[in-house]
Amino acid sequence: MIELGMKIGDKINNYLLTRALGEGGFGQVFLAEENLTGELRAIKGLRVSQKDQSDIIHEVQNISKLKLFNTVQYYHHFWEDDALYFVMEFCPGGNLHKKIGDKGYSIEQGIEWIKICSNSLSEVHKKGIAHKDIKPLNLLFDENGYLKIGDFGMANRNGGTRAYMSPGAIFGWVQKADDPREDIYSLGVTMLECLTGNNPFWGKSPQEIYEIHQGLRFQLEPLPEWIQLIILKAVNQIPELRFQTMAEFGEAIEAKQVPVIFKKEALEAGILAENVRRFVNQKKWIKAQTLVEHGLEVYPSNLKILQVAGDYFLARNKTEIARNIFETALKINPRINIQSQLGEIQLEHGNIPKAISLLSDHLHRNPNDLSAQNLLIKCFYLSERYQAAIDLGGELLKVFPNNPFFESNQYLCEALLQAETDYLTDSKLYSEETKNPFLAYNIKTLFGGYKDQSHALSQKPHVKSKLLFMESRFEFLSSSKSSLTIIDSNQKDQIGRKFMNKIILFGRYGWAANDIQIPDGTTISRRHSVIINQKDDIWLYDLGSAKGVKVNDYIVNQKIQLIGVSKIEIGRYWYRVTGDEGRLI
Repeated sequence: MIELGMKIGDKINNYLLTRALGEGGFGQVFLAEENLTGELRAIKGLRVSQKDQSDIIHEVQNISKLKLFNTVQYYHHFWEDDALYFVMEFCPGGNLHKKIGDKGYSIEQGIEWIKICSNSLSEVHKKGIAHKDIKPLNLLFDENGYLKIGDFGMANRNGGTRAYMSPGAIFGWVQKADDPREDIYSLGVTMLECLTGNNPFWGKSPQEIYEIHQGLRFQLEPLPEWIQLIILKAVNQIPELRFQTMAEFGEAIEAKQVPVIFKKEALEAGILAENVRRFVNQKKWIKAQTLVEHGLEVYPSNLKILQVAGDYFLARNKTEIARNIFETALKINPRINIQSQLGEIQLEHGNIPKAISLLSDHLHRNPNDLSAQNLLIKCFYLSERYQAAIDLGGELLKVFPNNPFFESNQYLCEALLQAETDYLTDSKLYSEETKNPFLAYNIKTLFGGYKDQSHALSQKPHVKSKLLFMESRFEFLSSSKSSLTIIDSNQKDQIGRKFMNKIILFGRYGWAANDIQIPDGTTISRRHSVIINQKDDIWLYDLGSAKGVKVNDYIVNQKIQLIGVSKIEIGRYWYRVTGDEGRLI
């Protein structure tokens, strides 16, 4: 770091330093007198460690070329002892920070200053330049009292001053350091301080600043409502919800109102997002995917599109795609309510502690989200905390006694808790006659008799690998009128078979419980895989088989959705299946 050592009486270049004007982490500012003409100038020496400061010089030169009345004029720069100096217009009227402290102006005058700033910065932004450190200390006044914006490109190269930086900039959520909407935010905070005499972010930690935004604790009440609305829009922590240009900011001040404008693109994106939700609810997966892909291409930063796209891919178990989309949404709006979705993604990737934390946070605010409650039970189930799952499921069944997925998963965890002692007893509370397909499957798998035994309690294949946890999406499976047809296969006796049962079993030849018996010897597990046969929402689960399953040439990792016509490969045999013969996609 360069130590400048500037002091009164020094002669630097063609200037005599006569008075100190300021000092900080950036360097020093002195009032200087030009040797030949006696004109007063401000000289700023930058405390920088690199000699190459071409970016600062280039930006300052570009600002000078604009010759804007309300920006501090820069005359030239020079180097001395490896330090960079700028010669600038001297503004003897002080800065806005001092005026705020003196309280010597009216609200009307303060508003006029902010409007002048917005108009000048609008011209600067048009040239692709962002200030990056708008604050009262950098708003100066000349000898006639005219406002001048100073310190372009020099004030703080580390991103700004925290009390005037958006939460996005503080936490690194802002994708571009020169996003002009960050200047809009900073000017909004400056407006707040100018008109109230208070900056609520001074001395606050990043987390405290975030919490002030969360609660909108800005102390705006003494101000007229139209001013409050302008400030709230300017300092919105979501860039897309601020004024998008300084011109809009200035126009709102001029009109004394924030225009309620819903852009055509936003309305179209909203309609598209609702259509995606409708197609997903109707389980029209291909139509939904077409709209999702179109929406992401045309509206890549629209939160509604991002959320429905993430939800769509998560519903298809394409968790990596969903995670990338949700991370993009969080950068735009950290407050977006997707804890449950993020918890499900962590769960599917095996990060149980993170999943439990996210789901618990979501459920504290949304306790009646039964799907999220079921995901939390699944966390306990997968981490073998069966008693915790039983306790949570028991409480939920007291309130929702007929819920099929709570009922099935409660039995599943009770059975596995017993299995830890190598001792299983059929509960009198359940019967194979139950209408719940998952519950019936699990009971039959556990107690179907020796001939159909497909598991072991303490050896491989373990009993857990052959049982099914019931996802909330299968809540109405028992009433679903669905069929699945094998339209082609190299196991000729299977061609044309139609299945109406809700859970279809694939496994080794000779095990009578299997619906499709595959004659490929011991390469096929006794209970190899199952298909959950729900109308328009068909899933194949691999049951921990040794050789695995392929669907449309992809190796199945735990489960996969079957859409249209799907080719299933198990060992040497393959089956082309569809859930809708009348719509062979």
